[in-house]
Amino acid sequence: MVLNMSIKIYRLMYFTLVILLLVEVGLEFRAYYKGWNTILGKLLNVAPASEQGNINQVHFGPTKDFPFRSVVVPFEKDPKFSRLWIASSSYAQDNYLHPYQIFPNLLGAQLNQSDFPVQILNAAQEGQSIEGSVRVLKEIGKQWKPSYVLLYQMNLDINELSQQFCSDHFLRSITVHNTDQQKTSLNPKLYWGEPFIESTTVYQLLKENVTARISQSRILVQDIGEKARDAFRQRIYNFINTIRSIGAIPLLCTFATSHDRHHPGNIPAGVKDFLLRYNIYLSVSGWFNAIDQFNDDIRQIGKEKNVLVIDVNHYLSGKPEFFRDFVHFTPEGHKMMAQLIADKLVENRGLLLKAALNADQSKL
Repeated sequence: MVLNMSIKIYRLMYFTLVILLLVEVGLEFRAYYKGWNTILGKLLNVAPASEQGNINQVHFGPTKDFPFRSVVVPFEKDPKFSRLWIASSSYAQDNYLHPYQIFPNLLGAQLNQSDFPVQILNAAQEGQSIEGSVRVLKEIGKQWKPSYVLLYQMNLDINELSQQFCSDHFLRSITVHNTDQQKTSLNPKLYWGEPFIESTTVYQLLKENVTARISQSRILVQDIGEKARDAFRQRIYNFINTIRSIGAIPLLCTFATSHDRHHPGNIPAGVKDFLLRYNIYLSVSGWFNAIDQFNDDIRQIGKEKNVLVIDVNHYLSGKPEFFRDFVHFTPEGHKMMAQLIADKLVENRGLLLKAALNADQSKL
């Protein structure tokens, strides 16, 4: 009888594993054919489906000697070209698409066609906030001699600042209480199968959706607060000062999202889940308030510091057809983003070229 019971248990475990494996295979194919990075793509060692049938002879980085996701250019700067550094995160890196489909590289092509000769240095990195961009610029910015540095970042900064300023007293006490445990668990010992399990599509979907459901049960913050705004403004000031310290011209972009607070009845559940999945402090309205407030801060700092601001939020926000989720662009969204930035830069070409020339002369 004990033997029969053991057989039944193992049989149940076996069928459960088979079902999970079949689900994972199905999700892997679905993700792969949507152009996402997957285990399947790595095993096949081929480009995602979104890249197939679009062969381009131009060589893109990053490479060992060129750490940018843009057209590879020599280290030594050609005086006939300006260099435009893109300081951003996954919205501009976008590993789901081929490099020639993302807005930094489309922008470079459009500017060169508009008699504004540039080389693009796409320094966007997934998970990088404004402070991360500043660190990279301090490390390698000066040696690559950018003429202009364009900032397009926000939601990661909202995540960081809301965690810093919006966490309640209970969470603060837990953080303090567990400080020593956290220090000892920064590099926890992993069981042999954990890295593989955590890389599966099933695991990621379960983790993200469970987090979103738990966040919805909390009392969430409606306003990120003045302390967070002050910290965000300081990040923008630091960015501008860093750019000018390496002899380049700073450029600012407002931040665009698929939905905004001006159309609250049209926000789908998927967008709400996306917001709550990565931030356990801000409500949906809190998110929209923070985006509007931070965009206002960017506009105000642009006037104060005499920095060109490209207000893409005004043209793209609330238009979900240009986004594949709340913050990341579809191929059409990338085209629109590139066009908006290119038009503004071409419109101000004379002033920008003069400013870059003065900056170059000041280095001599």
